[in-house]
Amino acid sequence: MNQWLLGLDIDPNTPEDIIKDYHVCSEHFTEDDYFEKMEFATRTMKRVLKDTAIPSIVKTGQSGSPAAAVSVPLCF
Repeated sequence: MNQWLLGLDIDPNTPEDIIKDYHVCSEHFTEDDYFEKMEFATRTMKRVLKDTAIPSIVKTGQSGSPAAAVSVPLCF
């Protein structure tokens, strides 16, 4: 989780009860962070986040303040 927090420019020492409800949307990841998986029930392809993916689409901002830290707001 520390890599995700650092990737989003959030202080890793932020208490878990504050960040537990944060959601990170797909706009924080690159296309390389996904792989395609077949959904057999619908016979469609689904993008799935790789286990190794770390959010990387951010801008420099004030650490510990997600709204100020990311170029795409975190989805709360």
